[in-house]
Amino acid sequence: MMQLQKVSRDSIFLPDKSGSLKRVPHQEYQSEDMLQDIVDRHPELIVGEQINPDAPPGWLVIRREAGIAGSDTEGSRWSVDNF
Repeated sequence: MMQLQKVSRDSIFLPDKSGSLKRVPHQEYQSEDMLQDIVDRHPELIVGEQINPDAPPGWLVIRREAGIAGSDTEGSRWSVDNF
């Protein structure tokens, strides 16, 4: 009899050569800059199907660490990692 395992919704699994599923180990990125660089080079990693499954948006990174003003008269108050 096959034993069923509980699958976490936070887990990612990839099939191996035998067809078995192997859990991708969870680990933190070495730095925020490393994660921003990955998103910069691969904007398709940002999920679009959750916004519109029939016509998911395509993403294009314009700038990293883009400054956001708090009002019309002040300079950058906040920043977004990838704009």
